[in-house]
Amino acid sequence: MSDMTVDEFYDIRPYEGKDFTDALGRLLENRDLISAFRKQVFPNIPKFMGQPFDRLCHIYLKSYLGKVQTPNELHKKILVKLIDFVIKSTMTGYSETGSENLTGDKNYLYISNHRDIAMDPVIIVYKLLKKGFPCFQVAFGDNLLGNQTVSDAIRVNKAFIVKRDVAPMEQMKTSMQLSRYIRETIQNKDSIWIAQREGRAKDGDDKTNPAIIKMFALCNRQTGLTFSQFINSLNITPVAVSYEFDPCDRLKAREAVRRAEKAARDESYVKRSSEDKISIVLGIKGKKGRVHVSYGQPLCRESWKNAREVAEAIDQFVLTNYKLWPCNYLSYDMVNETDKYSSHYTAKYKKDFLKRFRRLPENVRKVALQMYAKPVENAEKYAY
Repeated sequence: MSDMTVDEFYDIRPYEGKDFTDALGRLLENRDLISAFRKQVFPNIPKFMGQPFDRLCHIYLKSYLGKVQTPNELHKKILVKLIDFVIKSTMTGYSETGSENLTGDKNYLYISNHRDIAMDPVIIVYKLLKKGFPCFQVAFGDNLLGNQTVSDAIRVNKAFIVKRDVAPMEQMKTSMQLSRYIRETIQNKDSIWIAQREGRAKDGDDKTNPAIIKMFALCNRQTGLTFSQFINSLNITPVAVSYEFDPCDRLKAREAVRRAEKAARDESYVKRSSEDKISIVLGIKGKKGRVHVSYGQPLCRESWKNAREVAEAIDQFVLTNYKLWPCNYLSYDMVNETDKYSSHYTAKYKKDFLKRFRRLPENVRKVALQMYAKPVENAEKYAY
């Protein structure tokens, strides 16, 4: 087994050592973050008391976290508490299946569907942390690194960087670096979470991009393994995350309509700089209803034909283990003008759910319903 060198992965790996403590120190001195923490903990204090309470929060945070030296220490102190808070404040239920098939003494490459920028890996790791598993590393696109504070917050939390905005001549080099990093990390250090494709599934269609699998295998020639042996060595573990309600559903629907309108005029859609930030905040704080996580078993076959076959195996698990909620069945019936699944929801549920879209134009509302209907369509494909 080869050693991971600092120089080779320095620009993409999570912060360690002095980089970690320096970044955590910067975060603990960030006034905006301290104020955000105070508003969560003391949401009802008068405005004129904001600064005194900010100072108290600053003192508390420095006392509580100031001596933390590693990401794992940081997670033990805050991550479970934070996830507990998010679950209690934004979900009406949380459930999971399959975690009993995983063990804490093995590293896994978790590949999941991708609905929410920040919450997907957080929700997936929640049950594992409760069982005593170490926190896994998370793949994070460099397009989301808006400033030093965001970069610090991400990289102290065991996130590694996926470079997306690179020149064509540099793409192979950066992809090879990422391939080697994932291989080395799985073999020698941590589990990893990565989405099944670049960007969220804004249309509800949770499909794996085979290019992700091809990227994993770029460094295969350096290992002396066959393609099948290499894929099996990564312990690729599919995971399905199912939100009853997507806090960003209306944003996604509006964006889809705007993209279609731009395309009809042969124009490109340019994302506003604030869109990802709004989606991150809304995804964390927004109401999600019930949430279910299904963990699969590591993929292992004597012979894999190619990357597409691996992607299809991930899809089969994700699309058949996605938890279908009443809103999915309801949306399917509305989109297809049928009552096929009417036994899965009530008239009251339908009325309450459709209130989410009452202010949307009809064309945007239709796209939102199609997004909720898609998991039912995908599940039907595997049912027959």
